[in-house]
Amino acid sequence: MPASLQIKVWSVLVYVIVATVIAIWLHEGMSPSALLLAAGAFG
Repeated sequence: MPASLQIKVWSVLVYVIVATVIAIWLHEGMSPSALLLAAGAFG
C-alpha cells in the first residue's frame, strides 16, 4: 500500500473515531462514563 494512501486511510479512521466519541460524549451530556465507554470500545 502506498504511504500516501495509508495516511489517508488513517486520517479517515481517526476522524470517524473522534467524531463518534464526540457524538457519544455530547449525547450522554458529557458524562465521564460515556468517555470511558468510548475509550473501551476503541481501546
